[in-house]
Amino acid sequence: MAKKKAHYEVVFMPWADLHKEYEVGPFCIVPWKKMAVRNKAVKQFLDRYFERHIDHFGKAVDGIAVLVVDRSFAPVPRHVVGKARAAIDMFIFATIAPGVVAAVRSGQRNLAPPTADAYQLVLQKFDPSDDTIAVTVGGTTNAGRLGNMMIHKPWDVGGSCGFPDDGLLQGLGHLLKGRVKANVRKRLSRSLEWFRLAHVTGDGASLFTKAVMMSTAFEILFQIPDGPGKTSKFIDAVEAQVKRTDTVSDTRTITRGARTWTRTHSLPGWWADDFYDLRSRVVHGDPVEIERLRYKRWVSHLIVADVVFWQSMVEQLYSLRCFGADLRRMSREYDRMCPDKQPGWHEQELKDWLLGFDDVSRSLGWRPKKNGKK
Repeated sequence: MAKKKAHYEVVFMPWADLHKEYEVGPFCIVPWKKMAVRNKAVKQFLDRYFERHIDHFGKAVDGIAVLVVDRSFAPVPRHVVGKARAAIDMFIFATIAPGVVAAVRSGQRNLAPPTADAYQLVLQKFDPSDDTIAVTVGGTTNAGRLGNMMIHKPWDVGGSCGFPDDGLLQGLGHLLKGRVKANVRKRLSRSLEWFRLAHVTGDGASLFTKAVMMSTAFEILFQIPDGPGKTSKFIDAVEAQVKRTDTVSDTRTITRGARTWTRTHSLPGWWADDFYDLRSRVVHGDPVEIERLRYKRWVSHLIVADVVFWQSMVEQLYSLRCFGADLRRMSREYDRMCPDKQPGWHEQELKDWLLGFDDVSRSLGWRPKKNGKK
């Protein structure tokens, strides 16, 4: 009787370029070079396999990271694969969005974060006693001898200014630990999946398509139902997250056919109106000029979408108590110092200051600069 083969599985990110360990809910993301593996045959096989992943100059890549599901590398149950994918979506968001926010706050367009391509997730079956391996990407499987195989790094993995916001990553991880209701977890996870899709570059999707993907992420996050009035609901949802008492407003003249009227919104509200109009034109196949993607100067509508989505996601995580214990404690201290004030009177201002909402809103020109700065 033939000996039964030993099957193993590894879940990893070949292009992540990570050199420290991160936790996302029940998972650990560990640099392969720092990972202890007891099974010598597994370690030797994976060393050889990972060495086949090369950069654009034919050199083995550094910083391959393993998503630890089972340290024995046992086959991964299908329901766990879904959670692993969600964990990496969270990692991608916690890396890309804060990077975009930092660029806007500093006014430095060169602070480019990685793209989602840098965090491609691969689930690989293998048998340490067999020198052949089958690599599956999407619906295509390629098999061959390990020594003859080369797996090339994608060209567009984005900029190098990318590392996750640890606090945000920890808060997102609570979604995978059962701290929130299943329907809420699924909604937030699905919106993060669309965020990832909007930041994949290797699929060749146009910037207009990415705008539609980001609008879908917003619709899920804000629970905007199908039907008439979606633009108004989107405007209201954005203003509920971003608008403050000193947020700048503007009045515009609207013309539809023979009708003309005026309408007033805050500047974030007008951005939401413009962005959703862009989305609708793309979806309905209307002609759209590339200039419509520009918001102002080097800041595009997609960059603003990242910023608004980041703030909205952080606000929802905060309301779910997935993070922010220190901030709440500070707010209670203010309450004790000012007993004549309404409880929680300073909490939103503390959030705006400590979480960076205030700075990014002023950088976009939505709120006046402090101390009279232009």
